[in-house]
Amino acid sequence: MGGMGSEHGGLSLQRSDKVIGTDITDQSGQKIGRIDDLILEPDGTIGYAIISGNSPDTMAKEYPIPWKQVRVDMAGNNERSGEPMAGADRSSGADRYMLSVDKSRLASAPSFDRTQWPKGTDSSIYNESDRFFGSSSLAGTPDSRGGRPVEAGASNRTYFRASQLRNQSVNDSAGMPMGTLGQLVIDPPQGRVNYVTFSTTSTAGATGRTVAVPWQAIRASQRDQKDRFELGVPQDRLQGAPEFKSGEENWKRMSDPNYVRDVYGYYSVRPYWNENGSGQGRGRDTNGKDTNGGTRSGGDRSGGDRDGGGTGGGGTDTGGADTGGQRGGNNPPHRN
Repeated sequence: MGGMGSEHGGLSLQRSDKVIGTDITDQSGQKIGRIDDLILEPDGTIGYAIISGNSPDTMAKEYPIPWKQVRVDMAGNNERSGEPMAGADRSSGADRYMLSVDKSRLASAPSFDRTQWPKGTDSSIYNESDRFFGSSSLAGTPDSRGGRPVEAGASNRTYFRASQLRNQSVNDSAGMPMGTLGQLVIDPPQGRVNYVTFSTTSTAGATGRTVAVPWQAIRASQRDQKDRFELGVPQDRLQGAPEFKSGEENWKRMSDPNYVRDVYGYYSVRPYWNENGSGQGRGRDTNGKDTNGGTRSGGDRSGGDRDGGGTGGGGTDTGGADTGGQRGGNNPPHRN
């Protein structure tokens, strides 16, 4: 099922399980492989697509391709480039993904055996891929989407496999279980997670339910080779959060811009998109910390830094209002 185009408030959403397993083509529209997984950064940015080829010399390997190398056509509308995809069947109503490389280029790209995935914070293969595809982030400068700078030779960046987030435990700030992660809802053209579904734990006087939570409200980190997730929202607050209903018959509403805006508004998280479909910069989390690194004062929210989630900066936000471009430091802009 396709996502929403720009005519629906600048959002083009899709469930991650609808993207993983999807065929991917070259620029001529010929299939060259399949998306086997998505690699996420702590702030919800899609860093890489993990591609397996369909030729004998690429089928046993996994190729981490920077997401900026993937052109996205959401149900016939090319939201990333604004240009038509070669070979795209616009009558099918299916989302399409295209690489900016052909089969021979893919075969020579950095890869790993599909039985030996990178562990923990070993990001050497991703750094190799950045170099191969000419990412400018390796020199300590943002890439073309304004991503987090990466020092040359860095090997300890934190990443998460989208396919492994389902049923991951989420704790509160005191380390007590609050529930589990469920479905990832992503925004492929803008290359990021929009929200995640969260199944709350039944407590005295409250039954468990499944709600939608903006990724910015989740504090994602890794420790001792294990993924860790923290939600800075009181358990009773989740009882009134917008409910997520699974099933194809409910997807139209679950991806509707009005529903998504309600989700972000409920948690006081600033949307990263605008009506034209371009990024507005990262939002603020529910602990009152701006996810670009700025701290808030004068409001009723407080909390510690997000492990692995903040990036640079250091500007302040006074009176609870976001000062937008007034942040100090060397903050990169949000990726589009």
